[in-house]
Amino acid sequence: MAPSGITEIMRTVLRSSNLIMPTRAPTVQIKSLDAQAIEFELSFRVRDFSAASAARHELYDLIYRHLRAARLMLAPPKEAAASALPQPHDTLAASRPTALRLIDAVPLFVSLTEDEKQGLASTMIPRTFRKGETVAEQGTKLSSLFIIRAGVLLVTRKEAGGEVELARLSPGDYFGEAGLFTGHGEPGSIRAMTFTVVYEVGQAALGKLLKDRPSVAEDISLTLSQRGKHAAVDDASEAEHGSTRSMSELMDRIRSAFELA
Repeated sequence: MAPSGITEIMRTVLRSSNLIMPTRAPTVQIKSLDAQAIEFELSFRVRDFSAASAARHELYDLIYRHLRAARLMLAPPKEAAASALPQPHDTLAASRPTALRLIDAVPLFVSLTEDEKQGLASTMIPRTFRKGETVAEQGTKLSSLFIIRAGVLLVTRKEAGGEVELARLSPGDYFGEAGLFTGHGEPGSIRAMTFTVVYEVGQAALGKLLKDRPSVAEDISLTLSQRGKHAAVDDASEAEHGSTRSMSELMDRIRSAFELA
């Protein structure tokens, strides 16, 4: 890939950060270029010094995820460049089909067997969204799970004081679980900040998986309860039940949604 293309990926990394300040736009500069690597410098601002470390760690994670999405590898250290070879696990991961690599990245599916992952991957449908396009409006009850393959999505919520930014989603992140597993609407409107590719996991495919092996529902409930993202509910429900839900409540909702015994 040309340096300009990688520079744009680095800009996308900065756009997808949840911690750096959007005011005074962050910058990307090429510092050096040789036959083995391109060195970049990313400059950004945070609210205060105490947030700098967390923002830096977040950017390391985002760089890794966006580069993997673009099928690019980080260069080895200069002193090791001459002898460095791709590690076997890196080669194996890169050779897996896109849908399988996405399933590997989602904690909800960590307990699936390889056959179950392949079965689910075979049903996944890629969808694309243009920059600025709305993916889902606030309150929409989605009936599929969507895993981000490439790009950045912005989640905003309308409140009395105006519009509030909730999160920015990057490759490997997912959304739609609120409607799919608990019957709730999305906590905010989802809009594409860049050209974005997502893979859709349909309700029917997940339903078949859960009926074939009901214990997966327990694993999903545990992941959702630990993650806390299931707190994305509408105002009335949130006021009535609170912003967090126990694993048993999630299990009941998943059983009901998928008609499990």
